[in-house]
Amino acid sequence: MPDIRLSFPYRLSQDEAGSRVKRLLGDLQDSYGNRIRDLREEWKGNSCSFSFQVSGFRVSGTITTTPKSVDLTGKLPWAAAVFKSQIEDAIRRRAETLLA
Repeated sequence: MPDIRLSFPYRLSQDEAGSRVKRLLGDLQDSYGNRIRDLREEWKGNSCSFSFQVSGFRVSGTITTTPKSVDLTGKLPWAAAVFKSQIEDAIRRRAETLLA
């Protein structure tokens, strides 16, 4: 499976950044509920393990909020490998808005 590794610096407090990331995961389900199924998230401190199904494929990863950045690692299904750069660009745009 192709890996995604992204890091997004921010100037918020770590608590505020974490709070915004937590809201984002809920927003994904609300916004894309017709395409995203079985969204799971498990927070342990400042780190979240997540997984969901999209178009029948499982996507999983972790999001970690550090004092200066939000770091995302994830695994895409092979069928999505050709869209990896588009997926990363969409995540970047959303993160920039979220952490502004």
